[in-house]
Amino acid sequence: MEEQQIEIAVHGERKRASAKVLSLVDLSTLRLKQLSPSEPIFIKGEPVRLFFNFFDHTMTFEGSILEGGEELLISIPNTVVKNLQRKFERVPPPEGDIHLSFDIASSRIELDFPRTSQFAQVDQEEMIFSSVFDASSIQGLLEQFNQVIAQYAEVAKIRMFREKKPETFEELVVASGGNALFLPDTSRSFPSLEEAEGRRMVVDEELPLGDSDLFCGKKRGELKSWLLDLGHEGILSELVMPICYREYVIGVILLQTGIGRGMPFTLQVFDICSEFASILVHSLQQNGYFAGGKRQVESYEPQIVNISASGLLFTHSSAELASQIGMYSDLSIRLTLSSRPMQIACRVMRKYHEENRAYYGLQFMEMKPEDFRYLFEAVYGRSFTERDDRLWEGGAKPPEVVL
Repeated sequence: MEEQQIEIAVHGERKRASAKVLSLVDLSTLRLKQLSPSEPIFIKGEPVRLFFNFFDHTMTFEGSILEGGEELLISIPNTVVKNLQRKFERVPPPEGDIHLSFDIASSRIELDFPRTSQFAQVDQEEMIFSSVFDASSIQGLLEQFNQVIAQYAEVAKIRMFREKKPETFEELVVASGGNALFLPDTSRSFPSLEEAEGRRMVVDEELPLGDSDLFCGKKRGELKSWLLDLGHEGILSELVMPICYREYVIGVILLQTGIGRGMPFTLQVFDICSEFASILVHSLQQNGYFAGGKRQVESYEPQIVNISASGLLFTHSSAELASQIGMYSDLSIRLTLSSRPMQIACRVMRKYHEENRAYYGLQFMEMKPEDFRYLFEAVYGRSFTERDDRLWEGGAKPPEVVL
């Protein structure tokens, strides 16, 4: 490079200069001389990208300014690579007022049922297999459940919340949290976290410790009185299982057995009831029970990683967003620069994951010409020229189009 006097383009933040190699100081340091006294001033520590042409190939590498001025001392890496064929250079987003947002129709559906903070994924196309229940007929499914559960419970009722909302304390507890209310023995307290063995149920550790704390409107002493009242009513065991569809509790299954008339409920009863609830939801969905619900719209404000005049890279931690957006998905974004809003039609051309975040590379497909010129100047610190229109990133010639 020194012998051939190759011209090098030095790109910093909203600035660029032309230079030639004076010397290779060592294997990690390069000394350049800017070709024009009017070239912008680079400061110590500033990251830069360098481009040069080598046998009709545009090469690039990244470095940082060790010394600024007319002569530049730049740290260089061990390798130089062929530049990617992009129309415009990707750079860090300009400092200051830049904001990205967009809306996506969520997989979640607005329904008139009690909502919880938990989400039960239901796939309409997924087949649910059970050795106990057959979901091909709702009526047949209900008859099977009554036959199976009659071995364990005296009372078995299903109450849906489509017409009537939760009323009893048990229903309010289950509908508010989405966890089952499981009382194998009403003479004792609620099961412990260890006794639950990972199942979704109300456990003793969740209950209030002091008399001033409340659990669904009741103090700890009132909860003990409520359990005693169940025993006085002759109830030995009670299970109230939520029927969950997505984030909604659409109903409950109530099981009871009386003192002296049956055995206390075990986790086996809990598991049978939980399995039936899942299969019932699947069968209801297949038969159009949830038709008519309005699909929710989710708004996202992701972090911009880098940007160019032809696209940007953003990142977000949402797992639902990652399931909604795939390669070649079309997206309409709102990009605001210095209080100027721009609506841009985009397409996802790259997607990858790192740790718990997903990264999405967008290509701008359609935007107003005046917005493009404003964006170009905001990103690169200069006006768009005929040369920018004619050449690609780093001054490379456009790739050949093979028809």
